[in-house]
Amino acid sequence: MRRESGFTLIELLVVIAIIFILLSIAVPNYINARRKATEVQCKANLRTLGQGLFHYKLDYNLYWRTDGKPVEFAGMSMDEWRKRGQDIHSLVADPLFVAPERGDFHLKTG
Repeated sequence: MRRESGFTLIELLVVIAIIFILLSIAVPNYINARRKATEVQCKANLRTLGQGLFHYKLDYNLYWRTDGKPVEFAGMSMDEWRKRGQDIHSLVADPLFVAPERGDFHLKTG
């Protein structure tokens, strides 16, 4: 009897079945790993955004006094306070409230 070289149909089916079994194990793990990586990246982005907003709120303020005296910070003028690296982008200005000393924080017209 002469045997021809090559694979039998059963051998090919067994190999294909093994490949499908391995894929059925690997693909869900790959999908879960990608989903987890996306989740970690989103959390990191949200944390960075939150820190940025926090620092923005610390540095961009509006200070005013109703009595017209200069604003002081721990006994220092605004320029001295800024030289220490504090409130670099903050402003000292009149926000144009109607009567803040009476608790009326409506804005003046005009």
